[in-house]
Amino acid sequence: MPSRANATDSRYPLIVVDIGGSGTRIGVFLDDELTSVKHEQVNSVEGLISSIKSCSQFSHVKGIGISVPGYVQGDTGVVLSCGAAPYLEGNLRETILSHFPTAIINVVNYGEAHALALLKSPDIKFGAINLALGTAVGLGVIGKNGEIVRTLSGDNWDVSALKVKTLTSKKSIWWALGQKGLEELVNDYGEKGYEHFGCCLGSFASQLATIFRPCTIAFSGGHIVQHWEFFEKAVFREFTPPRLTSPQLIPQKYTESALIGLTALFSKPMTE
Repeated sequence: MPSRANATDSRYPLIVVDIGGSGTRIGVFLDDELTSVKHEQVNSVEGLISSIKSCSQFSHVKGIGISVPGYVQGDTGVVLSCGAAPYLEGNLRETILSHFPTAIINVVNYGEAHALALLKSPDIKFGAINLALGTAVGLGVIGKNGEIVRTLSGDNWDVSALKVKTLTSKKSIWWALGQKGLEELVNDYGEKGYEHFGCCLGSFASQLATIFRPCTIAFSGGHIVQHWEFFEKAVFREFTPPRLTSPQLIPQKYTESALIGLTALFSKPMTE
């Protein structure tokens, strides 16, 4: 078998893939710079592999990082459950490796990928919790020393089916922090729905702060990129930090958070 490319070798590209409810984004990094991004509709593993191959004009690919919605064993690359893309279920890492035998392959939950982007941001206090708000809700945790933290079972968090009720919202709403919940709030309350959404987010952040006592709570994903200005004040108004701890609230307001975060997986030599 050909030898693996070294994860720190800048001569070859990193290909990073963010698979979500709105489609698949594929980015190419060379010399730590994002050189291209394309958006595709992928409906099979074969289609995913074809899309990855079409991105590289190089003889070798240094590494491939893939973020997946659902439950993933980050250490092994096994996708346990993925309602948004069930074709990914199984040992996705080994499947991708069979087509790119010289590359280092990482498969993680998208919430973890978004959280890893914090490692690329200045002035972030760790440990940190990141909520990725898009079609569904992903959660990632970065420890005090900058290390990724996973559940005791070893797979990643996927918060998706979540009910949140605040004093300013008369009813509990399924997926209150995902696309479905936001649409329901806007349908019920019009423009005021964004304020209710902000209240839900601030309330949930308060619960996270009370349980985990993080130094930072960050928010990322499509809702933050597109709508943060409409519910920012409500988030800070509803947020109640616990006694003796006051985490900073940070929005990651750039579209490519997951793609940037995936590159952090290759920041130092890795082994199988």
